[in-house]
Amino acid sequence: MKLLFVCKYNAGRSQMAQALFNKFSKKHTSNSAGIKALERMNYPLPEFVVRDMNERGIDMSKYHRKQLTQEMAERADKVILFVPRRAWPEYLKNSPKAVYWKIADAKGKSYDFHCKIRDKIENLVTSLVKEIG
Repeated sequence: MKLLFVCKYNAGRSQMAQALFNKFSKKHTSNSAGIKALERMNYPLPEFVVRDMNERGIDMSKYHRKQLTQEMAERADKVILFVPRRAWPEYLKNSPKAVYWKIADAKGKSYDFHCKIRDKIENLVTSLVKEIG
């Protein structure tokens, strides 16, 4: 199974979910993208995100942002979005493979808040890996 995790800028939630899923899953793969990643394509990932994930043994210092495309969504078996449905591209709004995970955006928040977001994502990813094998 191929998963695609999507957030607004592909800088935090979707990147963390991708990294955690690929660490925990032995059978499946994932990628990530952002609905508005082009707006921040040349920005590095936030320092808190890299630091959060280092605590989990995952080096994200070389990760880069990717803009969501319809082709990416079509190649995925499941698309997990962290943005509200009103922000989804039209091609995902009625897609049976689109799933919404309500996780707050940590942009501008404290390091502690970032850690809480990471932990929520990790719990959801762990449950998903158990569910799909």
